[in-house]
Amino acid sequence: MKTIFLLFIFGSSFAFGLDKTSFKLNIQYDGITYFLEAGYSDSTSLNYDEGYENDLPPFAPPQGIIPTYRIMRVYEDRADELIYTDIDLRATPQANDTIINYTLDLLGNREQGKELILTVPVGTLDDKIKEIRVTDKLSEGGQVDENIINGVPFKIENDFLERFDISVRYVKKETSVDNNAYARDIYYSEDIIYNRANNANRVAIYSLNGTNVLEIANHNGDFNVNTLESGVYFAYIYSNDLVVSKLKIVKL
Repeated sequence: MKTIFLLFIFGSSFAFGLDKTSFKLNIQYDGITYFLEAGYSDSTSLNYDEGYENDLPPFAPPQGIIPTYRIMRVYEDRADELIYTDIDLRATPQANDTIINYTLDLLGNREQGKELILTVPVGTLDDKIKEIRVTDKLSEGGQVDENIINGVPFKIENDFLERFDISVRYVKKETSVDNNAYARDIYYSEDIIYNRANNANRVAIYSLNGTNVLEIANHNGDFNVNTLESGVYFAYIYSNDLVVSKLKIVKL
């Protein structure tokens, strides 16, 4: 199951350009860290174009959980469709100050005694994002109501909660040009993963079938992957065990 999940999450975001504002959500459950992303993009419509979302299986896994966003894909000529996806990008809001709500589902069943921790790495945030509030759907925020924008890991104690609202407040700058340069702070070129943001200390490289083929630890430096054989790979970039970026690598 883990290999399948790696392929799902790796395959979903490489078609994006730099015309998006988003945040990364790390979800740690039973010692495993999962990676989700949400935000808005100029290239997304209310139909949730299939090029922007990657469907996850709607069934519960045989063990453990799969964190995912739940959205309704809207069609003009047929019934709306419920999908589960690791990336939820909405159309760019028209208002300067906007709250967008995302639904976080945990497919599968949580088990007693296994920790569930949500973290938003502060180094991944665009300055347009002012608040990321998590509330539980079961009691509409009566049991969980927390702003996690500060990067502090937030532990959800109730083992029975499996669906949450993620309410994100975006404030666009009216007089400034969008700055998406942060998306290029970490990039790959000619056998080197460059870490210009200095917020990464480990990289994990996976083959197309989800096999971990290389891990490199470093302290705020670049990562040399010239030992890889020629081929296509995916890289998870970590900062203190939190995923801050992911890349597709073509090794010549």
